[in-house]
Amino acid sequence: MFKKIGIYGESWTGTLPQLLHSNLQDKGVEVSLFDYSDIMPGIKNRTLVSKIMRRLFYKIYVVLININFLKYVYDNNPDVIIVIKGLDIRVDTLEKIKREGVKLINWNPDDFFNMKNSNKNLITSINQYDVIISSRPHLFEKYYKFGANKMIFIDWYYVSELHFPQNKKKDIEISFVGSWSEYREKFIDQIGVKFVIKGSGWEKSALEFKKRHDVDPRILSQREMSEIFERSCINLNILTLDNSDLSNLRFFEVPASGGLLLTEKNSVSVSYLEDKKECFMYSSVEEARKIIINNNSDLDVISKAGYLRIKKDCHSFSDRVIELLKSIA
Repeated sequence: MFKKIGIYGESWTGTLPQLLHSNLQDKGVEVSLFDYSDIMPGIKNRTLVSKIMRRLFYKIYVVLININFLKYVYDNNPDVIIVIKGLDIRVDTLEKIKREGVKLINWNPDDFFNMKNSNKNLITSINQYDVIISSRPHLFEKYYKFGANKMIFIDWYYVSELHFPQNKKKDIEISFVGSWSEYREKFIDQIGVKFVIKGSGWEKSALEFKKRHDVDPRILSQREMSEIFERSCINLNILTLDNSDLSNLRFFEVPASGGLLLTEKNSVSVSYLEDKKECFMYSSVEEARKIIINNNSDLDVISKAGYLRIKKDCHSFSDRVIELLKSIA
């Protein structure tokens, strides 16, 4: 077991760095956190002014992040650092940290090669990390070809303190909670029923789409999300194609919140939940439409079975941290 662990990432309630920091503390690990969003504007505070500042002076902020991150490493002297994504950490900074004898681990929630959530710097730095943690084992061969030293599979999760049933009334027929994309907008519209839609970016959706659906582009807290999951008779889950996802957070968060999940059928989803007994699964828009429109199943029975399965099979964030500690010890 490492004596001291450092974490790099943006920290507020429900983010991976915040959850990791808190959970490691609960497990008695000596841990500290470097929050780069204290330096980079437009992340915690998403005002127009902060976003403009970030765009105009981005390179300066990156320099400041790297200087201060190195100072944090020298001051705290961790045995291992877990970088959550690390878009702005330069290769030369990572090289200096490695010379201090620190083990470097990267836990990237996104695909390194999805350029909507990555950059050239991050891809170039792949070979600097001793270990890379990912929820996409089907991409590991590609990562190894780009210089990855060791890949570890840790899947998505729910957070026990944030995602749990509150005995809310089922007053939403069908919902989708997640960020906007053209693919998701088209998929939802093709189903042909009115959705409650919540998540960032939906102000970009077409005017006619907004008229057909109840669209709220506000970013929800984790607790607000969990409440929507439980209130919804059916929760549609649409995987992110750009990330090559076979699972995602919603897969675990929805059942853990007492909601009924409607998700894509693939090799991963069928290994976690049983279709028509613990959730619903679709292979096409047409199949999703039929499940939603022509469903005569007892939804409460299915959602309760999904909840029990997810809880029994140890998919909480704390369970994932146990996996992490075993893997990197």
